Amino acid sequence: MTTTVAETYLGRWIARIYRATQSFMADRLRGTGIGHGQFPFLRFLASHDGVCQDEIARGLHFDKGTATRALQKLEQAGLVRRRDDDDDARRHLVSLTARGRLLADRIDRELGAWHGIITHGLPRTVQATLHKGLQRLAANAEAHLAAGRTRPAPTAPAAPGRPPSPSHPRRASTPAPRPHRPTPRTRERNTP
Repeated sequence: MTTTVAETYLGRWIARIYRATQSFMADRLRGTGIGHGQFPFLRFLASHDGVCQDEIARGLHFDKGTATRALQKLEQAGLVRRRDDDDDARRHLVSLTARGRLLADRIDRELGAWHGIITHGLPRTVQATLHKGLQRLAANAEAHLAAGRTRPAPTAPAAPGRPPSPSHPRRASTPAPRPHRPTPRTRERNTP
């Protein structure tokens, strides 16, 4: 049985876990007035209370506009408080309200329960290895994008006995360009 790129592509599995997490959290947070898009901001503020919006955006890897919109929704819901920085009026410092802190604690409990669900049956050593590997994948992806690369970096050769896939963007090597050889048909068109 042949394994396809789609079956081994890690992004597919990461995306499936992400979507399942969002569904789980949307269900668990129903009735709180926030969506799954705002809960990362509450979690971040639970451990970084009183930081500026730009630091929150950077820490969560969101653009400033997305962070501003999420924080506005949280402020309207009475979960965060934003105020101008005394030293720099252009900066807005964000803090959790008492209600926001309670919800952040609930989110942590819900995510803890979800973590138990998705890691069920995995030994702690495998969980630790998986965690380190995922951190490495994220760091590689972020470094690649930060360097302004648009093409994948060179990768290791394909697994033994399996040639790199010519249709996959992460093939092991780029073949040399073929020299142009006129075919009888192109010769006919190009002759005067």
